[in-house]
Amino acid sequence: MEKKIQMPIFAFILFLSLVSGNKVAPPEKLDVNIWDGEVTVTWEDPVNLPSYYWYNVEMGRYGGEWKNVSDCMKITKPFCDITKLIENYDGAYKVRVRLVTPHHQSGEENTQILPKQKSIAASLFYIVGYFQHHQRLYS
Repeated sequence: MEKKIQMPIFAFILFLSLVSGNKVAPPEKLDVNIWDGEVTVTWEDPVNLPSYYWYNVEMGRYGGEWKNVSDCMKITKPFCDITKLIENYDGAYKVRVRLVTPHHQSGEENTQILPKQKSIAASLFYIVGYFQHHQRLYS
């Protein structure tokens, strides 16, 4: 008799956990850093990070299909090097990151990548900083 009662209760609890909205938050502050030809996607862990989790990173050409970044699937670190996947620095790309647990997947955090514009901005920042530094040394 006791086993007959336990099974429906277990099934009911399992059902509630699936439909109650126990979801995971997506990663936060997704950013793309381009420096010296290296392209790295970074993000921050969400608040209330589950104890067992991983991240999946996908990218593609802007307007094209999403593809898994094979080196950045089931990772726990909050960054991914996508340098090898940028085929054309004049093109536009998109990247997204999802937090995944054994039973849930977060919504995605995504952004657009314009490698040429970001690398020009980074180069200008470096050049201006370099000249400002040396100007102070010799003034």
